[in-house]
Amino acid sequence: HGERRMVQRKLTLVLGAGVSADLSYPTGDAVKKEIQEGIDPNGSLIKYLEKLEFDTDSHKMAPFRESLRFSQETSIDAYLKEFPDYAEMGKACIAAILMKRERDTDLSKKSQFYSTLFREFNKDGPENFNNSNISIITFNYDRSLEHFLHQALMHSSQKMTKEKCEEKLKNIPIIHVHGKLGPLDWQEENGREYGWPITIEEQLPAIKSAYQGIRVIHEEDDRFSEFERAQLALKDADVICFIGFGYHKLNMERLNIADYLGKEIFGTCKGNDNTAVSRIRRIFGGNILLANRGDSTADFFREWFDMAEKRPIKNLHWENTTT
Repeated sequence: HGERRMVQRKLTLVLGAGVSADLSYPTGDAVKKEIQEGIDPNGSLIKYLEKLEFDTDSHKMAPFRESLRFSQETSIDAYLKEFPDYAEMGKACIAAILMKRERDTDLSKKSQFYSTLFREFNKDGPENFNNSNISIITFNYDRSLEHFLHQALMHSSQKMTKEKCEEKLKNIPIIHVHGKLGPLDWQEENGREYGWPITIEEQLPAIKSAYQGIRVIHEEDDRFSEFERAQLALKDADVICFIGFGYHKLNMERLNIADYLGKEIFGTCKGNDNTAVSRIRRIFGGNILLANRGDSTADFFREWFDMAEKRPIKNLHWENTTT
């Protein structure tokens, strides 16, 4: 039984935008472009910014648009680090853009990675849900993972009650290092249910609450930071898997990844060219086994678990990308 699942060892997953992109959430660069278009005089975001009492005078918005247009930063987070004067307005825009993607239909139809993860949590049945030594670090603001696990667990057994479901899910460590769009309604008394409110009167307080939960790269928190929690999860892990991750230099530094290079490390690199793959390998001093560049996040994760069931991870040999 000790080798039935390698997840009896401690596994820490590090999730990036590629995971949420499968669910129609935009990646960092796409968010930046959507903000740029949304803050045009007739853009879709202006009405929210005005009602949230941001200064949307053309003399303020024009430099913001031009700056976004010519910035070479690949994510909105990295951009706001360099332009902190736009941080609050930028976070409100991020919240509005992401909240519009909170759709159950996308989760039920496209969530292959989440489904694979849920089956691993649920491998011993609903009563023993999360008996698996998995911790999750996510760089995503959205709450789709928590909502999916909640919905899937609630519908896993006729015996599953709301109270049991919530108790089991609260025991799964999911660390949002950059914050998230506020708690879900089952997580806190004043939490917000998953989904985009119908009327603008409902949307405005939801956006305000959500963007206050977001922290961009340059913002520091006086309390025990989520990055410190993430570092503890990495330190405690036997195996680390990067899924849908961009390997941004600053993010890697903030995770102190250099301290964990002696561990077994796996990762996806879908869409990366040879130069990018070489850069990723250098970050880890060559100590990372990368999935085939054509594999989806779900393919990678499913293969990892299927193979780990059969033999120790150290004996796995994938068709690794070389340059």
